Amino acid sequence: MIKKAGIFFIFFMAMVILLSPASIEASNNDLEPSNTAVYFYHPFCGSCESLEEDGAIDRLEASGVEVISYNTSTSIGKRMFQAYTDVYNVPRSERQVPILFVGESHYNGYRNIRNAINDGIILTESATPLLDVTNYIPAETTLLSAIITAVLYGLLDGINPCAIAMLLMFISMVKF
Repeated sequence: MIKKAGIFFIFFMAMVILLSPASIEASNNDLEPSNTAVYFYHPFCGSCESLEEDGAIDRLEASGVEVISYNTSTSIGKRMFQAYTDVYNVPRSERQVPILFVGESHYNGYRNIRNAINDGIILTESATPLLDVTNYIPAETTLLSAIITAVLYGLLDGINPCAIAMLLMFISMVKF
């Protein structure tokens, strides 16, 4: 019994370590210092499709702005979206696609992005370098915090009357 518990504990700790999020290493070093914008979209987003059909992003690229696009349905897209929205201090209510980061500003929503592109605002602001997301490190789950969380949830579950009955049944089935 003790051997099985030890193996389970080692397996559990390995899973916690392997599945804990790692820090993101987003880098703007590959980007041009100016005339660059970062665009986030989702393939099933109606507003994103409207921007694509309208050709707004293509017009922006034709005007000389390098647009780096990230699909938020991919893991790297999600991490980059998190990094940019945190670094640019985007309010929670505005953290939705489509969103375009340029210079020190961000534009979200079909109309806002389209109007900013058509009015030349994006082209003007693209001369300003993007904010640096290279040092962005999301909140991580440490091994100690994962263990404490699991123990606390276990203790809370232990006072549940149903859990007590199941625990008694389990103990009666264990052979010493």
